[in-house]
Amino acid sequence: MLVPSSIVLRCFALAMTAYALGIAVGSATAREQSSRSRIVESRQVRDKLFIYGPTDEAMLRAFSAAPQGSSILLASPGGRTDIAIAIGKIVLQNSLSLEVGGVCLSSCADYILPAAKAVKLQSGSVIGFHHNDLLFEYLLRRQQEPADRCLMADVRWLDYLYKVKRLKSEFATLERARRLDVSRVISIPGPNCAFMYTLIKRTLWLPTSDQLRQLWGLSFNGSVCADHPACRRSLLPQVFKPGTRLMVGDDDIVVQEQSKSSPAKLSGSS
Repeated sequence: MLVPSSIVLRCFALAMTAYALGIAVGSATAREQSSRSRIVESRQVRDKLFIYGPTDEAMLRAFSAAPQGSSILLASPGGRTDIAIAIGKIVLQNSLSLEVGGVCLSSCADYILPAAKAVKLQSGSVIGFHHNDLLFEYLLRRQQEPADRCLMADVRWLDYLYKVKRLKSEFATLERARRLDVSRVISIPGPNCAFMYTLIKRTLWLPTSDQLRQLWGLSFNGSVCADHPACRRSLLPQVFKPGTRLMVGDDDIVVQEQSKSSPAKLSGSS
């Protein structure tokens, strides 16, 4: 069961709007971000509930209504970290299975996907990561700076999730810091929790299937776009704005400007 391409591209468009607003690079954590006007939709597609859109209150309500033990078809560009954590807890507690239909980026990939009882990735799915709470805490320790109570509460949840799912924390810290080329994290006190900013050179890391399995320990069926040179060439330039710098697998890629006579292309890809 494939997700319609129009819906996949709509989720990509939401993701790129989010990055343009500063969510991905040099951004505050979502605990302190205001809600943005984006749409979550849920519908029944054959035997699965299909939920797509950003991780916000509407998505939380959709997951809360899912029957225990059910299978959900998911497409999301990410969004609020606190909501994604709440959704991840529902997914874990209710033994929900997830099938990614095209895209799972940012908080979707970090907090929701690993909580699933079983994971299936439709061929060519784009799974992308930037910063998360484990990376923030790792960088603050490296900089010999304290972490605030909100960050540590999220870190404790991720530590628990990683232990239950037998995931490798180095995937979210050492491996990610190297591939995103993170120089430092900046913590700015807020009214409730600190704003966290990372200084990074690459917008996202899109791991290959082997990297997801071997470096993270994620068990799943299917494959990702990063595995296939043809998918990299055809899909990623439709998704990311020209000039976006990505780590795709271990390839440093920049999406090139699109001319009127030729489509956008990638440079630096293998």
